[in-house]
Amino acid sequence: MLDEMDRPSRFSPQGSFPVAQDASCVGRGLPFGTKRVLILGASRSGTSAAQALLGLGLEVFVSDRQPLERLPGLREVVAAGASFLEEQGLGRAWPEPDLVIKSPGIPSEAEPVARARGSGVPVWSELELAYALLPNPFDAVTGTNGKTTTTALLGHLFASAGRPVRVLGNIGVAVTSVVGQVEPEVELVTEVSSFQLEDTHCFRPVVGIFLNLTPDHLDRHGSMERYLECKANLFRNQQRDDAAVLNAADPVVAALGVELNRRCDGPQVLFFSVEGRSAVSQAPGGASQLVGDQLVAWVEQGWIYLSGERLLQVKEVRIPGVHNLENCLAAATAAIVRGLARDQVAEGLASFPGVAHRLQTAGVVNGVKYVNDSKATN
Repeated sequence: MLDEMDRPSRFSPQGSFPVAQDASCVGRGLPFGTKRVLILGASRSGTSAAQALLGLGLEVFVSDRQPLERLPGLREVVAAGASFLEEQGLGRAWPEPDLVIKSPGIPSEAEPVARARGSGVPVWSELELAYALLPNPFDAVTGTNGKTTTTALLGHLFASAGRPVRVLGNIGVAVTSVVGQVEPEVELVTEVSSFQLEDTHCFRPVVGIFLNLTPDHLDRHGSMERYLECKANLFRNQQRDDAAVLNAADPVVAALGVELNRRCDGPQVLFFSVEGRSAVSQAPGGASQLVGDQLVAWVEQGWIYLSGERLLQVKEVRIPGVHNLENCLAAATAAIVRGLARDQVAEGLASFPGVAHRLQTAGVVNGVKYVNDSKATN
C-alpha cells in the first residue's frame, strides 16, 4: 500500500453516491445455517457455482429456462448430485432454499428473485459467492469501457513480475471456478460488470478500479443513477487499508472519489489521468485540489508518470489509443499499490501485447491498416 495520504478538504458534489458500508457484513463465509442453495441460471457462472457448492457438501438446485438436454455444461453437475428444476415449474417445486445465487443475466425483478427476497432469503451474485469462499486478495476492475483490457493488463503485470495471479470474472472465467484450486496468496484480478456487482453485499476488493461511466445497460438498470449505484458497490465495503483507483478525467468517477473521501473509514482514494497534472488542476466543481493531491499516474509530454516520476515513454506502450493509455495508468496504479516495483511495472506495460480481437492490427494491404476489434461490445 502507498504511504497514507492526508485526506484533503471536502466539498459537496452534485448528487450523492451509495458508498456507505453494509453493516451486516462481518466477514467472509456463507450465511449461518446454509444447507440448501438454489442457483438461478445454468450459465458458465451458475454451473461453476454449483460445482463449488457441491464440493462443500451442500444440497444444490439449479434452475434454467432451457430443458436439461439443451444444457450440456450442466449434465456433469447433475451427475455429481445437483437437482435440476425447469424455470417454468419452479413456482410449484420451490425448494425452500437458504441462499439464492443469481446469474448475471437474470434481472432483479424476476419472479424467483422476488419470491426469495420476499421470504427473507439472501440473493447473491456468483461474484459474492466466490468472495465468501475464497480467502484471496481481489483486485477488481469495472467501468463501461476498458474493463477487459485493464484486467488482462493488470494480470500481465503481476505475472511478468513473478507474482502468482489468476485472471477471472466477466473476462470469460467464472470466479468460483478457482475455489479449492488456488493458494491463498494468489492475486485474483477480476473483471466485474454492473450485473455482477448488483447482488454483492460483503464483497471487498483490496483494490477497486473504476475506469469510466457512460450510458449502457439502461434497459436493465432503468437509469444512469441505478447503473452508477451498481458500479459503486465495488467500494461499499472497502476500508482504510484498501484502495479505490479512479479516473480523474471522468467527472462522475471523480465525484465518486470525493464522496469516498468523506468516509472516515473508507479506502485510500487514488486517481489517474491521461490529461496530465495541468489539466487536473483546472478540473471544475472544486475537485482540483482533491484530485491533484491524490493523483498517482498521468501522461504528460509523451511520458507516463507514476508516483511523481517518469516511468516510461508513451511510444513504448504496444497497445494503441488514448483509451488504452488510461487502461495502462489504472493498471500501473493498482500494481504499485499491491507492491510491484517501478521497473516491474514499466517492463510489464512495455511487454503487454493486448487482448485478442481488441484493436489488434490484422495487417496492411495497399497501405491500408486493418484492425481487428471484433470483441468490442459497444
